[in-house]
Amino acid sequence: MQFVPQKSDRGRRDGGLGLRWRAAAALAAVGLATSCTPPRARAAEARDTTLASGSLFPRVTVATLGNTTAVVGGAARHPVTLLDLWATWCGQCIAEFAELERLHHTYGPRGLRTLAVSVDKSEAAGNAFVMARGSSFAIGFDPLDRLRQKVAADRSLPKTWLVGVDGRILWTNGSEIPNDTRSLEMAIEAALRGQ
Repeated sequence: MQFVPQKSDRGRRDGGLGLRWRAAAALAAVGLATSCTPPRARAAEARDTTLASGSLFPRVTVATLGNTTAVVGGAARHPVTLLDLWATWCGQCIAEFAELERLHHTYGPRGLRTLAVSVDKSEAAGNAFVMARGSSFAIGFDPLDRLRQKVAADRSLPKTWLVGVDGRILWTNGSEIPNDTRSLEMAIEAALRGQ
C-alpha cells in the first residue's frame, strides 16, 4: 500500500505522514532491534536472575532429535556442554546457529558437547529448521518451556551456558553469542583441559 498525499498534506516535509506515525515507526524499529523478548517479559530483563558463572546448573534431562535424551548439570559428571536455548521465531537465535556449528566443529572432537534446545511450541517447526540447516550438533526440544522456567528469570532468547563436567556454569550469555567469542572460547579451552 502506497501513501498518497491529500490536498491538505501539500507542502509538508514528511509527505503527510505526521509526527505520531513517524514516532510510532521509530519505536517499532527500536523494539525489533532488541533481543527476542516477549512484550510482557521485557520488564523482567532488568531484574534477570539467570544462573550466573560459578553456580551449579540444575540437573535437567532434555529430549533430543532421534528419540534420545541428554542430561546436563547436577553434581554427576557429564561432558563439558555448551547449552543454548533458542526458537525458530527468534532472529538472534537463527543468527547464532552458524557460530554454534563452528564451535561444535572446532571443539567437538576434543570433547565439547553442543546442545541447542528449542522452546518452539511445535516440535515440527524446530525439526524442519534443523533439517534445512543440516546442523551436526545435538538438538533438544522443550515445547513446554520447562528448562527456561527452571534456569532463567526472564523469557528472552537466546540464552547460552557453558556447563563444566562438575555441573558448574563456566560461562553464560543472555543474548546472541557475540561475534567476538574470545571469552567463550577461552572458557571452553580451560574446561576441556580440566576434563
